[in-house]
Amino acid sequence: MERAAVVGRWSAALDGAEAPPLPPLPPLWAEVCRRGEAALGPWSAQPPAVRRRVLLTTIHGVER
Repeated sequence: MERAAVVGRWSAALDGAEAPPLPPLPPLWAEVCRRGEAALGPWSAQPPAVRRRVLLTTIHGVER
């Protein structure tokens, strides 16, 4: 559940959209989410294919 909530917020950050509400998360997941949103925000001006690749790369890096 945490992963889906975080990915949803990151997707919104990349699309320049308002992020969905964040459910209660453990402190570590909440911090990962905040940092990811901040890092991904500047990529929102890129074409959709680039934004998707950045999102997938970020998710892969965090899961490692």
